Amino acid sequence: MKRVHNYGKSAVHVFANPLVGGRSLQTKCAFLAIDVIEAPEDWLVPAHRHDFFELMHPLEGSYSCTVNRSGLILHPGQTLMVRPGDMHEDATRSACKLLAVKFLLSGLHRSSQQLEIFSDRTKPSDLIFSGTREMLDAYRKRVKDEVEAPGQVTPFLLDAWTLSLFWEFLKRLERPILSEGLSHAGRPNSLEGRMLEAFQGRLNENLSVPQIAEHLGMSVSSLERACRKELRISAARAFTRFKMEEALELLKFTRAPIKEISDALGFNNPNHFSTAFSRYFGKPPSAFRALPIEFLDVTWEKSEEQTE
Repeated sequence: MKRVHNYGKSAVHVFANPLVGGRSLQTKCAFLAIDVIEAPEDWLVPAHRHDFFELMHPLEGSYSCTVNRSGLILHPGQTLMVRPGDMHEDATRSACKLLAVKFLLSGLHRSSQQLEIFSDRTKPSDLIFSGTREMLDAYRKRVKDEVEAPGQVTPFLLDAWTLSLFWEFLKRLERPILSEGLSHAGRPNSLEGRMLEAFQGRLNENLSVPQIAEHLGMSVSSLERACRKELRISAARAFTRFKMEEALELLKFTRAPIKEISDALGFNNPNHFSTAFSRYFGKPPSAFRALPIEFLDVTWEKSEEQTE
């Protein structure tokens, strides 16, 4: 911390960002969606692995779920942060109303670095925050007001407000949460750094796992073990995640046509790209380019399997 100005009794300070591999950490956020979900009795969303952050905040009734095999129950005024890489299953016995906020977070690099923010010792129950109603109400109102009268800077504001919300949540944690892995993420000889270098140079190709392993001078089995240990995902998933996050940035921050983006990322055609993108993010590419962005109120119906 360094004092740079002093005006009477007030002082302005500059705080240095945390260092990652000897470089200053510059965190970026991509807002994805904000939904209000009306969940019926016996609502079930089967176990699914997250590729993004999601804040689950009960507005009415109790919300229950499982994260990484840990059963959790939340009440109004509490918020759960589900992280990329977490295995998440929604299961509520009684009806409840939820606010869900989804976003991506990346630092020096795209892809798996977002997984390395938290220590390996961080449990799902550590990321249940209490007394968050006022903070989420203010965020929700701000977003809703902005998307109802959007402008050219709306996407940038949503990203900025969501990143601020994320750090406000982490500020409430009682102990340091930056992992040791984060401090090594930017080193050139790290597995992630080597993989990202390979991905960036061959972005328009459909690399197979054996091709990735050959480029890195590793066997397929060694690569998969290292990816599972260091990145918590498979090598194929790491390449998919890199491509999808590259696509998201191009959609949000450039005017490149979808066909051009599809070609640059090595997809056979725009339809194939749109299908893959929709499967990954839950929304088509056009949803991240068109304004206004919708503020969704979603009522979930029981499926036929649930009602039997």
